[in-house]
Order: sequence, then C-alpha cells, then structure tokens
Amino acid sequence: MAGKTDKITELYQSALKEITSDSEKWTSFLKSACQNFRLPFDEQLLVYVQRPKAKAVLEIGDWNKRFGRTVKKYSTGIAVLDKKSAYPKVKYYFDISDTQESRNAYLYPPVPLWEVEEQHYDDVKEAVINAFGVSNLLVNLIGLYLQLLKTWLRII
Repeated sequence: MAGKTDKITELYQSALKEITSDSEKWTSFLKSACQNFRLPFDEQLLVYVQRPKAKAVLEIGDWNKRFGRTVKKYSTGIAVLDKKSAYPKVKYYFDISDTQESRNAYLYPPVPLWEVEEQHYDDVKEAVINAFGVSNLLVNLIGLYLQLLKTWLRII
C-alpha cells in the first residue's frame, strides 16, 4: 500500500499532466493559483486539484495565530508535501471557507484576500511591464488575463 507522500506525489504528477493538456485547463489552474499566489507552484497545483475554488489557504496553526480563526469540525485538509521536513511528510492547508472566527477575532486583522479592482487594471499592466520589461504581445495577454479574471470573479 502506498504511503501518503507517494499518493500526493502521484496526484501532483497526474494533475501536472492534466493542466498542461489544453489551454482551458491551464487557464482554470491560473485562476485558482492567483488566489494563493504566495505558495510555490507544486503547492498551488495540489491545492487546485483538491479544492479548485480555494480563496486563501493556511495551515491550522496559522489560521489560529495570525487571524484568530479556528478550523470547523469535520473540515477536510488540502494535502501538500512538506518540503521543510527532514523526511518525506504531508502537511495540510485549510481554506478560509473551512474556518470561522473565534471569540477573540476582533483582536486580529482581517484576512487579506487578493483582488484587483477594475479601475486598477491599467496600473497593474504598467507595473508588470516596468518590472519585467515585457513585450506588447505579453501586455495584450496580461490584459486578456485580467479580463478573464474579472469575468471569473463575477461568476463566483
């Protein structure tokens, strides 16, 4: 019987093949990944394949310490490989939808959810151009991506 780390590794490999098989699947992954942009790629992919609509994920202790939120009973974690461990190990993230405010929530900051308001799209494009020296083709792709993001956010 395969261990947890083997199963997560297999899940990662099959998800990688799946999202790179066509542009719609890749776009769907990117929409998910932008919500958890601070995670490394492998963790973004594992979050996407297990919970595509995850908005903000953290480990249980981080929800408690940083935002005064507790994970709801019976919530299912999102398994990822813990690369900081000296041996192969699985750690679990929980989405904000798996949490609730604790009694002392007023003592903690609100959870910052990433979003770009429409009036800032041009500023975002310009910042990317200035930071990375991108071509006009890429600028157009960024504009298209922002339009897709806008449409996607309306659907949710």
